Amino acid sequence: MADGPVAVITVTLNSAATVARCLSPFRENAEPFYTVVVDNRSRDDTVQALQRLGLADAVIGNEHNRGYGAAVNQALAHLRDEDIGPSAVVLLDPDCFIAPGDLLKLTAVLRDTPRLGAVSPVLLSADGVEQVTAHQFRTVRSETRRVFNETPVDVLTRQLSPHLHLTGWVVGACLVLRPQAIETIGGICERYFVYVEDIDTCHRLRKAGWGVAIDTSVSVTHIGGHSLSSSQIVDFAPILKLINELDFYESVHSRSERAVIALLRVARQLRKGEVLCSKALILLLAGLGLTARRIGRVFLHRQDLSVRAMFPACWLTARRHQ
Repeated sequence: MADGPVAVITVTLNSAATVARCLSPFRENAEPFYTVVVDNRSRDDTVQALQRLGLADAVIGNEHNRGYGAAVNQALAHLRDEDIGPSAVVLLDPDCFIAPGDLLKLTAVLRDTPRLGAVSPVLLSADGVEQVTAHQFRTVRSETRRVFNETPVDVLTRQLSPHLHLTGWVVGACLVLRPQAIETIGGICERYFVYVEDIDTCHRLRKAGWGVAIDTSVSVTHIGGHSLSSSQIVDFAPILKLINELDFYESVHSRSERAVIALLRVARQLRKGEVLCSKALILLLAGLGLTARRIGRVFLHRQDLSVRAMFPACWLTARRHQ
């Protein structure tokens, strides 16, 4: 790995309430951090706070919300244009709070572990409850186990050290990436607009031969969903996330496999008593063979005009490969 600074990339959207707490430690610490913020047209005073408090080395303001993946790729392009040559690239949500020392510990893990492409800490909610950070990819086998066995599915595939475990994919709230690895896969997929980029990124890393791990010795606070808390799309967010997840699995499974997986998830919803809900209906439609794109159009059409206006046409167009 290079000897350059640790590049911290944060994408903001109405993040004024949390961004100072997130980024201030990196401005106050003497360690080598280079912070890039890409703002997707916040309607609050996020950009003003960034500039007033000097929270970033570079602030890129978009005239419209380009989505998460496109914003991260803008920051990566900025690093290349400025010839920064980072030793690690950190994708840090503005509502995720990590001490500089802990972040350097994660970058050291990445540096000292060959073929490790990404590592995440354990995420904790605001009240200290551990969030589910590490996951395995959904398969017919994994979903069958979930239906017939309530015990957690083992997501930690191999132990590399007392606290470092390989896994399928990790939640991307604080994702430390090897620059060579993120370059290998061509950056972040821009298909999803928001949500599921972490699943897609980890899958492409693993497919390219890089490992994905979680370090259980480091934990950070992650609030989650802060930019949607006062938005009209807050009720649509879970639907968007599920449809994007189904869209991702359409790219990695055959039609029959993804239909079986969706029906197994419906069966699990029924066991939990969640019958009359949007999630169960979406999964049922997927199990009957409808593509995520078609399902998305149906559910987006049912939303208020103000909600529909927030999503670009690319969200429901054919999948774009990078």
